[in-house]
Amino acid sequence: MGELSQADTTLGASIADEVRLLKRIPLFAGIDTKKLKLLAFTSERQRFEPGDLLVREGEVGTSAFIIIDGEADVLIETAHGPLCVSEVRRYGIVGDIAILCDVRRTATVRARTKVDALCITKDLFFSLVHEFPEMGIEIMRVLARRVDRMTRLVRDTVDRHDVEAAAGSDHAAAPDAGDGAPTPGAH
Repeated sequence: MGELSQADTTLGASIADEVRLLKRIPLFAGIDTKKLKLLAFTSERQRFEPGDLLVREGEVGTSAFIIIDGEADVLIETAHGPLCVSEVRRYGIVGDIAILCDVRRTATVRARTKVDALCITKDLFFSLVHEFPEMGIEIMRVLARRVDRMTRLVRDTVDRHDVEAAAGSDHAAAPDAGDGAPTPGAH
């Protein structure tokens, strides 16, 4: 009695490894080790192969994922098909908007490489944010960076569209004379 079985020591080592890993993630850096052990024990590690979906746009979100290793693309559906609007890498978080805002998933996240992720349920996520306000601040920073990145993406897209539209109107205003000679003012 009092001796640990091989399974117990393996579980203890894996929990300790998970805690060390969690401490490297900026979102969890300020959280007490005991709470990180609880997080490691109550969350689920999942592996995704290239092409697998972590979340699908439009689905109800019940959990968030912390990318432990690998890369994934963030895609939104458009009239022209899926559009990659971002990528997520090691220590990135996905699926958080749906559980924070009680909305359906706003994007699809597809593994580009093999992805190891930590799945955190909505209840556990809110419990951590409630108990550790600094985690809530870090989440706000992550979301603010996303808004900034999306704003720049929209601005660049609109600017590119304006340039293409202006170029198209220049060509429409100055048609080719048909003799192979450049038309004055045409580009």
